[in-house]
Amino acid sequence: MSYSLPLRVFHWLMAAVILSAIVVVLLREEGPGEHPFNATLMMLHKSLGLTAFALIFLRLAARLSSGTPPYQPALSRPIKIASSSAHGLLYLLMIGLPIGGYAATMLTGHDVVWFGLLPVPNLLPLNKALGHLAGQAHELGGYLLIALLATHISAALWHRLVKRDNVLQRMWP
Repeated sequence: MSYSLPLRVFHWLMAAVILSAIVVVLLREEGPGEHPFNATLMMLHKSLGLTAFALIFLRLAARLSSGTPPYQPALSRPIKIASSSAHGLLYLLMIGLPIGGYAATMLTGHDVVWFGLLPVPNLLPLNKALGHLAGQAHELGGYLLIALLATHISAALWHRLVKRDNVLQRMWP
């Protein structure tokens, strides 16, 4: 049994958006300090983050309306607890990271223009010290997200290649 089509679409769309945001920000970190292209990469990273933030709420609505299919065969209790915990943390990060990035940006007095087209309103007062802390939390959360995504992908491959069960097929297009 598979996830609903909307959930599968949101899963893979968000995977593409989030992985793109990660690649873009890592490329930016490798570039020369004040190169103008770095500003473009950062605008792209922020735009992808805002896109992921919007998509997560659509994904949550789809998940609440369609539910999740049961595992066949059922997972063992420890694997089910690990899976539920990892998925819960992924959802928390998919909501929290964009909020932290927005806070870090706005508190330090920077603008966000979604893909260079739509200015995002600044709802926070200037507070560079708090913005710096938000930025550090955002960066730490980003590394946690990378680790969780690597674990998530590894677990999906483990189910497919080692256990040979249908866990991966539930979300596969």
